[in-house]
Amino acid sequence: MAMDSEKKSNLLLLVTGFGLLLENRCDATAGGAARRLRGKLPASGAGANVTKLPCDIQNVEGFLIDLDGTMYDPAGILPGAKKFHNWLVTNNKPFVFLSNSPAKGPDGVQNKFLTPPFVLSNQPVPLSHIRTAATAVSQFLYENAPEGSHLYILESGYCPKGRPCDSCIRVLKKQVPKKLLETWDMRTDLDMDDIYFWANRSTNEPGRTFVVSCNDGPIQDIDGDPVTNKIGYKSWSQEMLTKAAALIENGALLVSAAPDSSNVLPKNPKYPNITVLEPGPGAYENLLKAVAYPKVNESVIGKGGVMGTKYMIEGGIQQLRMQGFRGGKKNVAMVGDRLDTDIIAGVLANISSIFVLSGVHSLGDMSAYPDAVPSCILPSVGEIPDQFV
Repeated sequence: MAMDSEKKSNLLLLVTGFGLLLENRCDATAGGAARRLRGKLPASGAGANVTKLPCDIQNVEGFLIDLDGTMYDPAGILPGAKKFHNWLVTNNKPFVFLSNSPAKGPDGVQNKFLTPPFVLSNQPVPLSHIRTAATAVSQFLYENAPEGSHLYILESGYCPKGRPCDSCIRVLKKQVPKKLLETWDMRTDLDMDDIYFWANRSTNEPGRTFVVSCNDGPIQDIDGDPVTNKIGYKSWSQEMLTKAAALIENGALLVSAAPDSSNVLPKNPKYPNITVLEPGPGAYENLLKAVAYPKVNESVIGKGGVMGTKYMIEGGIQQLRMQGFRGGKKNVAMVGDRLDTDIIAGVLANISSIFVLSGVHSLGDMSAYPDAVPSCILPSVGEIPDQFV
């Protein structure tokens, strides 16, 4: 696969700096992979090529696979994605698509892979092969939000053309037992009088009020508030930020579905070399925390978050085992394009990680994330099958 000019130029930076990075950052969790990588980097110069970068994944039997920037981007399926998926299916490799997007659950991902230009196969991806941040948030709230809890939900949704919409709240309603769900007060439309009431109650009843940031960055109330029957919001605003921060400052737990700071916008064909990012969920969550600081209690559920190992990685491994996977952590790899979520999630969980250069982060970004030491670096997921020939 041809490399773009940015990745070619950044390769020299990797060659000269990555060895030192590995030398200095071999901690207990990433040390094994880092030590195996050390000494295997290609020589710098005109002949250096990303395909010659080290790839220590021969023991991997099960794959946890990111989606956005790894299998597709805003324009559609990425090169090599169909080849990788076909190799997984043909060889009966256990795999789970593990997405930090809370805007949709397994049903939404399945529908996306059946909708042009994101069609992966003529067969639906089994729901048992999909786990999203919305799934993880549902599990977290099931385990941590007692009966009678109050949830202010800041969600976004996904509505593929010609197929049903999906959203964080719809996933909650599917996955949380009805007996518990019906005791929760889940709201999207609160006025300022409601906020004062909720904030006062939160201070008097600790552990029962939650601000659930379950979105991809932009927010949109898909189905309307169950009490007022009104759409609570269509986008972020000063008022929305004020309401959420007020609850957090007064004791509500901020449940953050994903720490991703940015999302990639579709390319402008007039300026094909320009990448433009929009704020992701992590950016808004950091803003809320800054307003409410120091009175902030937060749980980050997605990959890269403090609870990500339990609710995303270990949840994904459990789904691998349901497919017949019998290996240990050394036999699992997290595949993704983001150093701050996908690769660091692999490091924190003590599993292998495959950094693909098809999405947000490039080789030149590695010095900014010194703890995110991958086991393997490849141009795209289409190169993964070649490592097992």
